Amino acid sequence: MIKPRHLQQIMVLTEIGTINQAAEVLCMTQPSLTNSIKKLEHDLGVSLFERTSKGVKPTLYTEHILKQAPQILQQLDTLHKEIKLLSSGQVGELHIGTGPVIIHALMKDVIPLFSKRYPEIEVHLYVDHPKNIIDKLENGTLDLGILSTEYVDLSEELISVSLLQDPTRFIVRAGHPLLEVGQLEFKHLLAYPFALPRIAKQKIQWLRSQTHAGHSARICLTVNDYDLLIHQVKHSNAITAGPSHLFQALLKQKEIAILDYQNPAFTWHACAVYKSITIHSMGMKLFLEMIRDWFEQKNV
Repeated sequence: MIKPRHLQQIMVLTEIGTINQAAEVLCMTQPSLTNSIKKLEHDLGVSLFERTSKGVKPTLYTEHILKQAPQILQQLDTLHKEIKLLSSGQVGELHIGTGPVIIHALMKDVIPLFSKRYPEIEVHLYVDHPKNIIDKLENGTLDLGILSTEYVDLSEELISVSLLQDPTRFIVRAGHPLLEVGQLEFKHLLAYPFALPRIAKQKIQWLRSQTHAGHSARICLTVNDYDLLIHQVKHSNAITAGPSHLFQALLKQKEIAILDYQNPAFTWHACAVYKSITIHSMGMKLFLEMIRDWFEQKNV
């Protein structure tokens, strides 16, 4: 059976190339390292190194082990740290990145509930552009990203898990002229300005490309703050858009209304993005569990 010490020995021996020097780095004697490698080769039934006059060279089997060894050792190290934290009554820190839509809806609900249920976990929340969040996930600055899949271009080392698909609805103030239009079509919306999150570049580009009777969509405001967007809508004839769950609380106040119009080009998808190694974090598991519960309730 391959053990963590075997992985360390293989990594060091491959890098250095000689038994004597590798043994010194590993604080072992040359015979001990030689016997350890030979016993592992016997157990696996393959040769891990080719012996030459200049030292040793890794075989195909060793190269395969080396592809996974760093990640396995990191997982074991993470597990060790988690157990120590749990045994001391702590669970550690959680660094989360998200965008303006998520922060306005989900995080305002989930973060207070999560902190109340798990006060021992220190949460650090960052609101940023999706590209910057992806970069921080890749370099390990963030543990988790909750993003709209429209803006996510992932590398192979990141995992994306779908959380919710929600129709994007068009929102106007109560008493807006469009609420009186029967058989509402998109051409009717083009008669009024749009106020949209700046982050929704693809949707904004799509809107600008739409024309009717020589008129194209007008953008009166772009800002990554839904409080400002809603304020703009309440005090003008502007139209904003977002996932339907975003406006549930506001609709109860009857200051805004949903237009009876949906466009498949405006479907909103949310996903959790993280490195495979971070899923071993206890805080990560607890937070993802709560996120999934929140989205399931919104899907009911």
